[in-house]
Amino acid sequence: MKQPYTIGRRLRHTPSKHGHQVLIRVRGLTKSPIEIPVRDYVGNSYILLSVKKKHWKSGFIAGGKYHKSPRDVNTLLQLVEYDVENAIKTLLSENVKITYDNVLSLTYAHKEKDIIDEERIKKGEILVREDGGAFENEDDFLEFLERQDDPKFIQLKRKAGLLKRQYLMDYWEDYINDCGVKSHELIQSSLLRHIERDDANIHAVNLDDEWLKQYFISTIKSGYKGKKDGKVVTKHYEISTIEKYLKILRSYGDYLFEEGVLDNQNYRRFKLRNKKKGQSILKYNADPFKNAHALIKKEFDHLFGFKFADESLDRIRDVFILQVWLGGLRKKDFFSLSDSNFTTDSDDNIRVWFSQKKTMEDVMNPINRSYLEPIFTKYGNSLPNFPTPSKYNKKLKKVFEAAGLSRKLPFKYEYAKDDTPTVVWKEICKEVSNSWARNCAVSILCEEGHPDNHIKEFTGHRDEKMLQHYRSIHKTVVMDMLDKTTPSVAYNSIEK
Repeated sequence: MKQPYTIGRRLRHTPSKHGHQVLIRVRGLTKSPIEIPVRDYVGNSYILLSVKKKHWKSGFIAGGKYHKSPRDVNTLLQLVEYDVENAIKTLLSENVKITYDNVLSLTYAHKEKDIIDEERIKKGEILVREDGGAFENEDDFLEFLERQDDPKFIQLKRKAGLLKRQYLMDYWEDYINDCGVKSHELIQSSLLRHIERDDANIHAVNLDDEWLKQYFISTIKSGYKGKKDGKVVTKHYEISTIEKYLKILRSYGDYLFEEGVLDNQNYRRFKLRNKKKGQSILKYNADPFKNAHALIKKEFDHLFGFKFADESLDRIRDVFILQVWLGGLRKKDFFSLSDSNFTTDSDDNIRVWFSQKKTMEDVMNPINRSYLEPIFTKYGNSLPNFPTPSKYNKKLKKVFEAAGLSRKLPFKYEYAKDDTPTVVWKEICKEVSNSWARNCAVSILCEEGHPDNHIKEFTGHRDEKMLQHYRSIHKTVVMDMLDKTTPSVAYNSIEK
C-alpha cells in the first residue's frame, strides 16, 4: 500500500541570529504539516539545530561551524528523521491521534527518559519499575537494570557503571575513536537501519560471514531515503560505496578480534563477489575511471580565449585555468594557495610550492607561462580573489554554459543492485566541477604526447592507470606515427 505521508527536511522560514532552525516535516497526516525541530542532546539538556541558508544543500549541511563537525551534524539529521518516522509508525499502529505534541514527545522519548533516570540515580531516588511497583532500594534497582537487554537501557547502564557490552554496536564508538578515521562513521546509519528493519541485532561474538552476507543483501536491496526534486525517494548504493562498507566492517571485525571479543576471523570469508554462479552479490566490477571526464585541448583553448561579458564569470574562468596549469591541483591544495606560495628563480622562472594534503609531500612546480602569465599580468602579478569552494562548482557550470561547452558525455552510475551500469548522457556544462581541473591537466598532456614520468612529476599522480586511461582516449601519438609512415611508391603504380 502506498505510504499516506511524506517525511522530509526543511528550514524554518524566519531566521534567528544563529540561522534558520532545522525541522523534520511530516505531510499528509494532518491538515497542516507537522514540523519537528531537530534537537541534539548534550549532557542533560538539548540544543536546537540552526543553519545558515547558504550552507543548506538539499536537506544536508554543506559548511558552517557547529558544536560538532558538519559530517556529525548530517548523521544527527538522519537519526532524528529516522526517529520521527518511527514515532509516526508507532502512533499509527496503536491508533493514537497524530498531533505535534504526540510526535515530538515520542521522537525524543528515549532521550528524555535517559535524562530523567540519570538525574534520579545521581540523587539516589527510588525508581518505579515498569510493572508499576517500586524498588525498595538502589541495589534492587541496579540489579534489575543489570538484567536488561533492551537497547533503551544502554545509556542508563553506562552511566550506572553496569554496561556489559554484548551487542555488535556496543563497541562501535570505541572502534571509531581507536581507528581515528572519521569517514568510518558513514556506515553507522546503514548498520542501525539493518538492525532495526530486519531485526538483525546480534551479539558481537557472533559477527561472521553469514551476518555480513545478510547485511549487504538487505542494504543493497533496500537502499536509503534521500531527496530528489524536493520529494523523499529511495536511493540505492553504488558499488564503490558497498565496497567501502565491506572494508570498514572488516576493519571493525579485526578490531573486535584484537580486543578478544571474537575468537576467530571467519567474517573475513565473506566476499561481495563469488566465482560460483549465482552466489555473487555484486554482478560486475566497477570502473575506477568511469566519470573521469575532461576537456580536449581544442575545447580548453576555446575556454581560455573566450571573452566573457560577465566579469564574475571571467574571474572564475581564470581561477580554473590557474588550477589546471599549476599542476591540476586538488581542491584542498589549490584553495590553500596564496601569493607567498610563488617564487621566482634566478632565470626569472615562476614556480609554485606547496605541501600536498593527500600525500604530505612537498611540491615545487614550474608554471605554464603560456597559459598563466596573461592571467598573472591581469591581476597585478597576484592571484585573483578565489570564490568559496561551495560556490566554485556552481559558478563553473555557468562559465562553461556561457562559453558554449555543451558537448554530451556518458556518465555511468554503477548501482550495486543492478547487473549493468546505468548510462546517462549529460552536457559538459551541467556536470563540470573543480575535479575536472586535475583531469584536464592529465588529459591535455597525454593528448600532446608527453611522457608519463613528466606528467606524473607535474601533477603528482602516483597511479599510472589514470594516465593510461587518458592515453586510451587520446591516440594522437599513434595517429602522428601512422601519418608519418607513408608508402614510397604510388598505389597500383608498378608494372611487370
